Amino acid sequence: MATHKWLISLLAGLSLMVSAGIACSQDLPQFSDAAYQALADASSPATIPPGTVITMQNWQQYKQFMTIGMQLLWSGKAAVMKLPADAQMEVGPTIPIPLPKIYLQNTEKYSAQAKLVKQENGGYHVEGYVAGLPFPNVDMKDPLAAYKLAYNEYYRYIPHVGYRQTKQYVKDRYGNVQSSALFTVYWRLKHLSDPGMGLEDPKNNGYDMIQYIETTAPEQSRYAASVKTFYDDPSKQEDIFSYTPSLRRAIRLSSMSRCAPATGGDTLFDDTRQGFGIHPSDFSARLFGRKKVLLVQDMNETLNEQLEKLQAFGPAFEANVYQPLLFFKPVYAKWQVTDAYVMDYRRLPSAGAESYCYGSRVLYQADTNASPGIDLYDNGLKFWKVAFIYVAPETIPNTGGDIFAQDSNNAQYYVDLQNDHVTISTSALEVLNTEVPAQFRNIERYGLPSGLDQITQ
Repeated sequence: MATHKWLISLLAGLSLMVSAGIACSQDLPQFSDAAYQALADASSPATIPPGTVITMQNWQQYKQFMTIGMQLLWSGKAAVMKLPADAQMEVGPTIPIPLPKIYLQNTEKYSAQAKLVKQENGGYHVEGYVAGLPFPNVDMKDPLAAYKLAYNEYYRYIPHVGYRQTKQYVKDRYGNVQSSALFTVYWRLKHLSDPGMGLEDPKNNGYDMIQYIETTAPEQSRYAASVKTFYDDPSKQEDIFSYTPSLRRAIRLSSMSRCAPATGGDTLFDDTRQGFGIHPSDFSARLFGRKKVLLVQDMNETLNEQLEKLQAFGPAFEANVYQPLLFFKPVYAKWQVTDAYVMDYRRLPSAGAESYCYGSRVLYQADTNASPGIDLYDNGLKFWKVAFIYVAPETIPNTGGDIFAQDSNNAQYYVDLQNDHVTISTSALEVLNTEVPAQFRNIERYGLPSGLDQITQ
């Protein structure tokens, strides 16, 4: 009888714990236009002086400069994933990042040819795009401004080929940790703006972009790989192919796999390409304006040393992040007040919005045309994930010092506030174009889907 009573008490306690977790999850806000409209306008004289340290005591003075996700981390509304009382964010100077010269030359040469065309599904695609920025002078009063900015992000500068080594660290609400290692080879095959290249790779096979990811550790996951392809023809949906070592063959995944974890953490296949692994033609786009937002576009000068510490995921890493969020302390990065377009993307009903992973994807698009800040809402428009891309610019070979500062060396940080998960992916080795080892410049092996079948040969 005593054992029976003890079991009842245990189950009741577990039920209360679950109920408390659910109740706290329900404290997460619904999508609010007003919250985004309240962010500081880029035209406002308000700013945060470099050297300012944001703490738990003063953060609300600066909330107008924070993404909505960042505000939630400071507010403590999430059950587990919240900043501790001693958390600090240090604000550094804003460092402009110029676009590559050839990309700007192509913008001047070709942008007048690009125009938006409405599709039957209600979305828009671009006709006449050749290379460079399709829409360099966007008027925010233009009713199509949001769609033009969407394509500016989609066609932002990406090198012909890039290779990076990445380590991923995933932690759940109970403190359980999973780490893995992988490498990525990504390709831009059309609309190129690189020295010594034409406008397209003759081996493009109709693809505009390809992303190849292969796991190297732990051993039980070694050789697991995926390829995501983006067609140049906007009427064709992206394809995802997966290689499972135990089956020794590659399979094409269903369209629903876009909402599956890409590498076992909190990032989905549609979160790849720095949070914009989507085609704009399948989404509505809405612009909340140009705002002043705290983002990280240039990590500290001791970049390589810091990224090596991050990749070790050992004592040096644990000592320099705030638990349990694994949120970076100022030693890793200083935040900058950055002008950013705040964009709300929602999948169109005709493209399967009812079964899509996100009800809204809010991107904070900087002048690099990439988005270092991301808010993600579930299909019921309750806040779900906060993400930041900590960018470390990389020099483009043979350009005289031009910078690639979007998908380059970075740390990608995703926090699932509903399920109390956090994922950090860090890239400490990034090489571009001619500096990519010859082995990985083989598109038949490390790009086209057919290359997956060569993994264990």
